[in-house]
Amino acid sequence: MWQIERLWFRYREDMPWTVKELELSIKEGSFTGILGPNGCGKTTLLDLLAGVLKPDRGQIRFKNRLLTAWHTRELSRHVAMVPQDFAIRFAFTVQQVVEMGRFPFLKRLGGMNPEDQEIVTSVMEELDIISMADRPVTTLSGGELQRVAVARALAQTPETLLLDEATSNLDIFHSLSIMSVIKRKVEEEGLTVIAAIHDINLAAMFCSDAVFLNNGRIKACGSKDDILQKELISEVYGVRAAVGRDGFGQGVQVSFRLP
Repeated sequence: MWQIERLWFRYREDMPWTVKELELSIKEGSFTGILGPNGCGKTTLLDLLAGVLKPDRGQIRFKNRLLTAWHTRELSRHVAMVPQDFAIRFAFTVQQVVEMGRFPFLKRLGGMNPEDQEIVTSVMEELDIISMADRPVTTLSGGELQRVAVARALAQTPETLLLDEATSNLDIFHSLSIMSVIKRKVEEEGLTVIAAIHDINLAAMFCSDAVFLNNGRIKACGSKDDILQKELISEVYGVRAAVGRDGFGQGVQVSFRLP
């Protein structure tokens, strides 16, 4: 679904390259975790995939078509993004913000039809925010607001969902709840997810594939089980790492110590 070819990007000509010669393919229906230390280029890569940033060199193809050939509105019918810091300064209600996810599909000057409304209600129920429907988003906590941001993105019914540390402001219960909803859509609806994830153990629990970035370059990529190895984790993060089975015997868990 995604093909990244020799991608280079920097924010200014007098700055170092943030992304360097990236080559990466993302297959349809995968849940790919983008991992790596702070400043390695995770957010920049997602912004490039979303079309927010334009590469200095190289190209990105989505569905065998150059990303630059997609009109913004057209792309938004296929790709949705949840940013790391989601902020709305006006007192829209939670319901209104989630409804914004349907805007790419509405006819000019047209309102939502019953199908649009059903989609909005469904994602609000899945993310347990239906009880907050009439609350102004300016009154929400950071964690509550982040759940609204995920709901708005899912209301776009995208083929690809880009997540930039989407659970960073959430407690354990809501982090697991949101990731479970997203994973179910991957498994049942064929959603493709590309997620920058700070928590390696969260990636181990939900992702099918993983990409390690380091200093703007891809250090390793492949299936989660192949990538989450202690030697590689230690090298990328500069820590001692141990990899074993989690306490429920259902997956991998990584432990860390300073060198």
